[in-house]
Amino acid sequence: MFMNGEKDFQIDPNISLKIDSVDINNINKDETQKQNSIIFFKLKDKNKQDKIMFNGFHLFDAPKYFSLADPELSINSKEINKGNDNQISIELNINTKNIALYVFIESDTIDFVASDNFFSLEPGESRLIKLNIIKILDQNLSFNKIIESLKINSLYDLIN
Repeated sequence: MFMNGEKDFQIDPNISLKIDSVDINNINKDETQKQNSIIFFKLKDKNKQDKIMFNGFHLFDAPKYFSLADPELSINSKEINKGNDNQISIELNINTKNIALYVFIESDTIDFVASDNFFSLEPGESRLIKLNIIKILDQNLSFNKIIESLKINSLYDLIN
């Protein structure tokens, strides 16, 4: 089942607000449908040109029961100029063909801080991630070798 919608609203600071509700009676009719349904949502700031402030999703059963296809993750990368502190940063554009739950980035050759990690992607979605490299374990590694060392996985990879 596919549903799509958008709501405009204003939330003041330090306020909790119920925005809308979704009728999920059709989702909960049988166990199989319940296990294979997902809702993705985004919170955007209209005052900042629709900048996405939060991405989320909701499963109706445990993630291990959700029928995942191979997300077919791909990445494009570029090195961001070194700053005054000679710290290397990498910009990754992570793309998915299918639903990708709990996408995570890791490496055996660098220590880094990611602008986002352990996120989920809708089919056809891409996410721009910035990696600030804290330490390169082998100083002789080229940029291409650093990129090759990155492992981009998801829940699909963990259970298959």
